[in-house]
Amino acid sequence: MSPAGAVYRFLVLVPHANARAEFGKYLRESFFRGGTEFCSFPAVAPVALVGAPAAKAELKSLAAFFRLQGCKNGGGGKISTGKIDSVRLPDGKSIAGPRLSIEPPPALWLAGAEFFSQLILAAGFFQTPESLPPLKETVRFGAAAVANMRLEALGYDQSYSWTIGTPHWLPAVKKGAGADI
Repeated sequence: MSPAGAVYRFLVLVPHANARAEFGKYLRESFFRGGTEFCSFPAVAPVALVGAPAAKAELKSLAAFFRLQGCKNGGGGKISTGKIDSVRLPDGKSIAGPRLSIEPPPALWLAGAEFFSQLILAAGFFQTPESLPPLKETVRFGAAAVANMRLEALGYDQSYSWTIGTPHWLPAVKKGAGADI
């Protein structure tokens, strides 16, 4: 358990509200099947742990990087979910959820950031990702934003408050030659 007042700062990928609503159906169904760890992390994809919020220019650059990732391999700019996986925080907690079809940015992209080796759409904190059931249907989204996020432990087991900063939307996909942005 994180001590009360412990603070994490993240860079996160925030799917559009429609995709978060679709993902929310899965979370509610999982909760009603006996899951209890689903409300302690927002439905975002943690990208990196950072010591301080990223600047606007850095967030815009990251948004462009993710749009290019969504266009690779015939994705048409869309990002989709896959198998359940997890990422581990420095204090040993695991955030689990479905893996996303895009790659994280290069480790040296932002000085001082600890980038996660994979991107997942977070469902919550879990002891093991096996405690989270697989998604019945793939969630696909093209609209998403990059933002700073602050997460603070409240002192109760698995209880956190969070604030997500100003979103920087992924650029639009231009139709036509190679779906360049």
